[in-house]
Amino acid sequence: MSTPLEEQLRTTLASIGDGVISTDSRGYIVFANKVAESLLRADQGQLLGKLLDEIFQTVNELTRVRMENPVAQVLRGAPVGLTDQTILIAQDGSEIPIDESAAPIRSESGELQGAVLIFRDVTERRRSAMNDRLLASIVESSDDAIVSEDLNGIVTSWNRGAERIFGYTAAEMTGCSIVTIPIPRTPPRSRQFWNESGVASGSTISRQCGGRKTAH
Repeated sequence: MSTPLEEQLRTTLASIGDGVISTDSRGYIVFANKVAESLLRADQGQLLGKLLDEIFQTVNELTRVRMENPVAQVLRGAPVGLTDQTILIAQDGSEIPIDESAAPIRSESGELQGAVLIFRDVTERRRSAMNDRLLASIVESSDDAIVSEDLNGIVTSWNRGAERIFGYTAAEMTGCSIVTIPIPRTPPRSRQFWNESGVASGSTISRQCGGRKTAH
């Protein structure tokens, strides 16, 4: 019969937003919360008493190489590092990008009694990161000058198009004020960009940044 503390712990594990699975010292599943069931596409009857390695199968997203589950590492005393690009193969064959971690369960005397596995769906985070990389690639490869600034008007990014048009490298301009940018004779598109930024075309600007001062 479970004690009140054990029931409270079980309720807590069942209600958190990550998938939680606990195993005994041999790696057999003794508990799985609803989120774990949902991510694995399996119910309690399909999980409890099963060897975790048969249920929780993951591959590297890029190489498709089968990955060892972190519980197996914990149970043999190996260090568990943070993994990236992990894909969970659910019981119905669907693939879910996840983050995962594991920790040992020990008795008061320090005896290893099992392990707990925590994992979460990171599909949206991976998609957002992929979109960010794509956008960065587009900006960097553009022939147009694309510059970003913070709320104080300090340049935070300066692409190759800006380097070509204005003659200053990203290393020289990043961290400088946007108003210090000299305006060369440029094609109409570039002049329009800088006019919209509040700097008049043809201005003569005294530029000081990073210890350098240049009159234009």
